[in-house]
Amino acid sequence: EKGQIRVPEVFWIGIPVFEGGAPYRIECKLRYRLNDGKLTMWFEMVRDHKVLEAAFMDIWEEIATGTSTKIWRGTPA
Repeated sequence: EKGQIRVPEVFWIGIPVFEGGAPYRIECKLRYRLNDGKLTMWFEMVRDHKVLEAAFMDIWEEIATGTSTKIWRGTPA
């Protein structure tokens, strides 16, 4: 049956990036296609690479603090 429904285009999920880690808030966009009366829905994470970067930085900071060791990123000059 034809009709209309309003669905939020943007939503957020909170999931851990690494197993056992803290959850990170990730913006997502709902996507859909209607083809021959068949609805297909999925979501896409927005800037998920930035969430991964933040999770790595947090882990590095935790390691540096826990071991009292400076973590080098790149080559020292």
